This record gives sequence, C-alpha cells and structure tokens, in this order.
Amino acid sequence: MIKFCKYNKEKILKAINNGKIDAAENCFGNFIDDIILKMKKIGLTEIFNKVFKDKRAKENKQIPMEFLITLSIAAKMKIKTALTDIPYALNDAETL
Repeated sequence: MIKFCKYNKEKILKAINNGKIDAAENCFGNFIDDIILKMKKIGLTEIFNKVFKDKRAKENKQIPMEFLITLSIAAKMKIKTALTDIPYALNDAETL
C-alpha cells in the first residue's frame, strides 16, 4: 500500500517556529499492518468472533476474541512465536 500526503508547509513551519512541534521523524508503513487493516475493513476479523468459541471466564472477556486472534495472526506473520510477543505485534498507530 502506498500512502500519499499533502502537507501545508506554511502551517507546519509556523507550528515549528511557535514551539508546538519539537521533533519530526520519518515513518514507513508496514506491509503486515496494512494486511491487518485490510482484514478489518472487509470484515474478516469480525468473523473470528463467530467462528472461534470463546471459552474464557467472564472476567477475562473484556478484550474481544477478534482482537486477540488478529494480534496472534500479526505476531505469526512477523515471526514472533512467544505468547509474550503478541502484544507487540502491531506497531502502527492506525492499526492499533
């Protein structure tokens, strides 16, 4: 996926000069995060709630099953195999 952005250079320079922006960083899209976003947009992640039976205790159901499965898929695609790596599978703000 390629993203194009149009910036108002005068507004950005003004914000920098006024001290409202103190740092800038290059950001590159992540292909796996783009795949996860596409899955969400077409409704694939919502199917996970219907397909997988949630056997967790009532107190543990605050996080939807679709979110846990989506994180697991992202972790697997990023070759993160430990369960402790799953929360770090997504790192794009839009995807989170």
